[in-house]
Parts: sequence; structure tokens; C-alpha cells
Amino acid sequence: MKTIMLIGCGKSKAKTKCAARDMYTGRLFELRLELANTFGYQAYVLSALHGVLDLNRVIEPYDKTWPRVKTISLEKAAWVNGVAGQLLDNLADDERPSDYRVLIHAGDPYVNPLMEVLHYLGFRTLAPMHGMGIGDQLQSYARMIERTKRIAAAWGRSTLVSEVAS
Repeated sequence: MKTIMLIGCGKSKAKTKCAARDMYTGRLFELRLELANTFGYQAYVLSALHGVLDLNRVIEPYDKTWPRVKTISLEKAAWVNGVAGQLLDNLADDERPSDYRVLIHAGDPYVNPLMEVLHYLGFRTLAPMHGMGIGDQLQSYARMIERTKRIAAAWGRSTLVSEVAS
């Protein structure tokens, strides 16, 4: 099973056009990206403006977020469907959504509607930090990264590749 990690964008951004991996400057985004790299996961940014972003895609700074509301607007419903469509478009001809585990590391306004749609399409979804406060997430990510790096070093590797992490 292949693992995709969707990393929520952040409010803190670079001031100039750059690759998506460099656009988001907050500590939470940095730790999420480091976790994906440590496990060797295929990672994308989950952006309120762009949907699913390849880490190398060059973008301009922007200011768009999804507010915490209980109802979903038509705009957000279209965004959720767009994200699902982007993920489906990335599948090879011989792949199915059930071949993938999608880890969503993002805020509740992104996680809640997306989990339901991706699950319905057949993706195996998990939001391991869902419902946790930012401080708790920061601590958890730092601990996971540190422990994983120790395990990888004991195995003589720099990262845990996705086959091991699957």
C-alpha cells in the first residue's frame, strides 16, 4: 500500500513567489513536512486556494483559509471535490484509490469534509492529529520525528522508506 501525506498549508508564508515547500514558513508546516520526509511518504500541500499542490510547484503568496464553520459552502464543496479529483488524476491507470492510504495532517476545516469524500471514493484515510491543539501537535510531531530518526539510524538508514512505514 502506498501512502500519501497531505500537509495543511499555513498562515505564515514567504513574501515572494517560491516553491510550495518553501512558501509555508510556520513551525507546524515544517514539522509535518519533516515527518513526511522521515517516513519517505509522497507528500503534497493541501491549500485552500490551490487544492493539492506538488511541493515543487512555484506559487505566489496568497491569503485564503477555510473558516471553522459547521456547514459547508458551495465554494468549499467544490474545493473538496477538486481535491478528490486531483488525487484521482494522480493515480496510474492500473491503480485504485484502495491502493492508497491518505494521511491528512491539516486543520479541522480541511480534514472534516475531505475525510468523508476520500473514504467514499475508496481511499484509506487517517487524520492522526485530528482534534489536537497546535501545541500538542508540535510536541507529537517532534517526538515522532526524533524516534523515527533513531530507529532509522539503528537500521543504518537516513529515513524509513515507505515500504517499511506502510
